[in-house]
Amino acid sequence: MSGFEFDLALHQFAGARAHRAVHTGVMDLPAHKHDWPCLAFHLLGAYDEINESGRRRIDGPAVAFHAAGAHHAERFDEAGAEVLIVTFDPAWLRLDGLDAGRLRTRCWTEGEAAGRASLIAALWLDRETGEHRLRQETASFLARAAAAGASSRRPRWFEDVRHALRADPSRGAPQIAAKLGLNRAWLARAYRAVAGEGLRDAARRYRTERAVRLLRSSALSIAEVAAQAGFCDQSHLNRALKALTGRTPVQIRGEAAARGLD
Repeated sequence: MSGFEFDLALHQFAGARAHRAVHTGVMDLPAHKHDWPCLAFHLLGAYDEINESGRRRIDGPAVAFHAAGAHHAERFDEAGAEVLIVTFDPAWLRLDGLDAGRLRTRCWTEGEAAGRASLIAALWLDRETGEHRLRQETASFLARAAAAGASSRRPRWFEDVRHALRADPSRGAPQIAAKLGLNRAWLARAYRAVAGEGLRDAARRYRTERAVRLLRSSALSIAEVAAQAGFCDQSHLNRALKALTGRTPVQIRGEAAARGLD
């Protein structure tokens, strides 16, 4: 599927801006930079992040920090991805004891930092969140994440679990644990500790990603898309899409049509 990209504006302040960047299908985003420091929060899909620290696969709760003027590029596969981009003037953030203008590029893809990144992203995605709270929560997150350092390498079992879950999001902890020879209770705790999200959260996200792909690439009815993506019914799909994408099935299906790609 040939890809396209577009932005959905969220917040605009004197010292900060936020938008949802939507990338569909296969595409390379050439090396680029931002005049202000930038936080890129993973929302949906998967992509390769290429920056001065190397190449990293982003396929779950994660956030990357790009210093002002630092070049970075992304490569998107057929699944595409949605990313929350927040750029800010370091003076707007008002960080005590941490100079955001001096931070180097970092990426957090596991553990507490990844889990908290999802909470901060949810605040930025809500158009009703006020500027004061966004500044306060973002500053607190960045200070804690920077102190924690960048993510480490994921354990092998984690990659096996994520692959199994992505292949069939209807699987729960008991089925995955049995398939991989792992303890069910341990798996649920260990997965959350590494991923920053629970198995159920991940399964819902994978079902939503599958639904988005079907809405863009097929002529199936919305009810049929819901069934094939593993949702109980169309209403269940509607709620998940609204929560994770901020849009309805009709809006998502219309995005490709509006660009002459249907």
